[in-house]
Amino acid sequence: MNSLAANAIPVWASLKEQRVAFAEIREDDLSFPDFEMAVVRTTDWWDMDATGLLNLVTKEQLRGPREFIFHTCRCGSTLAANMLGAHPSLRVIKEPELINQFLLQRREYQDEPRNSALLHALVSSYGRGLSEGHGTVVKFTSWNVAFADYVMRTFPDVSATVMWRSAVPTVASFVTTPPGWAALRSSPAEFNEIFGEYADDDVPSDLREFAFYATAWRGFANYGIELARRYPERVTLVDYDAMRSSFPSFIDQAVARLGITATEPAIQAMLSVTRFYAKDASGRAVFNPAVAHARPVLGGAEVDIVDRICGATEEILRNITTRSKT
Repeated sequence: MNSLAANAIPVWASLKEQRVAFAEIREDDLSFPDFEMAVVRTTDWWDMDATGLLNLVTKEQLRGPREFIFHTCRCGSTLAANMLGAHPSLRVIKEPELINQFLLQRREYQDEPRNSALLHALVSSYGRGLSEGHGTVVKFTSWNVAFADYVMRTFPDVSATVMWRSAVPTVASFVTTPPGWAALRSSPAEFNEIFGEYADDDVPSDLREFAFYATAWRGFANYGIELARRYPERVTLVDYDAMRSSFPSFIDQAVARLGITATEPAIQAMLSVTRFYAKDASGRAVFNPAVAHARPVLGGAEVDIVDRICGATEEILRNITTRSKT
């Protein structure tokens, strides 16, 4: 195969095999809701070993991203990423599965500081081919917030946004459309390791599903709280409802954090994506929260169990979010 293309970026990696694959991805394809939708459209891949990756990053003097996005799931993180991706100076990588797998595999293949060096090289390589003044933002999958501290220590100069939404509407969404990690309900030990201890012995059988998802939300939120407390100068907490109430304010704050120019055409491009459903691959489905994209409403007993599990944590999260704005 020909030599590695100047704009090829990582699309697959394995800690076990110590290998990584690169491919060229059209910038337009990165507007899809997640990175894997762009990966499946690639054709030729370039393969190299881990040492080759480290050497490549050193040779090209690749820098880390402008920002990371962590989130508590179903909280507007894809919409936020879509807005940032509409800015001409940003390349946004949304939930790359290779990074998810890397973070999971490092628990089995423990080799520090090499693992940190490889993660740094992989993520930095997302900026290959960008011109001066351009940068990347990397959005992680929801449960990667459990590894956010490791990521932040690996990238000490990168800031992060933690997106979150109130527990009740989030749990309602989980119940209606279970997320991929819902399979952990049948693996209590693994669930407890990531989200914290889950016990439903005193929960009525018809409410146990809600208690399970509420415990997961609390776990996500606690990771966000810990991250904000540990890195107060680097972490920004963003509440979904606050973002939706004023997209211009969200954009103003984001471009200030990222150090990019906010021209009027750029701002309008970022605002234009808010009309559409963030998860629609075509980018043409108009967001309709009252009908097509309506969220279910929990009943009284369901709300009570969510509040019992999440109420105190949500109050802390809301207070920290408010303080971070002042």
